[in-house]
Amino acid sequence: MGNGQIGGDSSVKWYFRGDNVRRNTTTPKSNPTGTHGHEQEAIDETNAGECFTVTIKLPQDSSALLLLLNQLKNWVNNPIGPIVFQLPIEDNNERQIVIEWNSKPGLAVATARSSRQVPGRRSRRTQSIER
Repeated sequence: MGNGQIGGDSSVKWYFRGDNVRRNTTTPKSNPTGTHGHEQEAIDETNAGECFTVTIKLPQDSSALLLLLNQLKNWVNNPIGPIVFQLPIEDNNERQIVIEWNSKPGLAVATARSSRQVPGRRSRRTQSIER
């Protein structure tokens, strides 16, 4: 299962993982931008019809929570366009936003077994792929 996690760690911390990342000339990409920036891009293969599961931890501050709920209520009353709202970045909340999806099963582990391998024992290549 692929996932991305975004949250506060005295700034913003992110982590993304794909279990069947497409390899070609343009992705995955991880490059510096500007003086101190960084960008990352990849394509994780999925089956048609899959969905994202989005989990958002609600703000701990009651006034921030009320503001968020009002923003969502306004969208429900006028559901035009994407849902957009402000979510305060909370320190020590590294999984404040989590997005999960089902990746297509990877072929590397299934095809890594050699014909000389002992049944029931994983090859070194399979073990390194699984890590």
